[in-house]
Amino acid sequence: MAMREPVAVFFADLNLSVDEWQSGTTWTELFSGDRNAVVPGSPIVVTDDDDAFEATVTELNSVGPRMVVHWDRAVPVPEKAQQAALA
Repeated sequence: MAMREPVAVFFADLNLSVDEWQSGTTWTELFSGDRNAVVPGSPIVVTDDDDAFEATVTELNSVGPRMVVHWDRAVPVPEKAQQAALA
């Protein structure tokens, strides 16, 4: 699936589930993209270095965004994330 660019990319624990349908990450895990573009309803990519999925932001707080991960919308792992994992 082609995503609109640029899109914010976050590292996230893809095994983490909040309220059984919502996952979360922190602002410090923002790997690329503009924090100001991360708003409720916006698409983001979440990756754990091995897999990446499209997600939709559901809410924001001072810690970071919560989002619904679309497990059926796998996307390529961002190249920069692959490079960071190898470093």
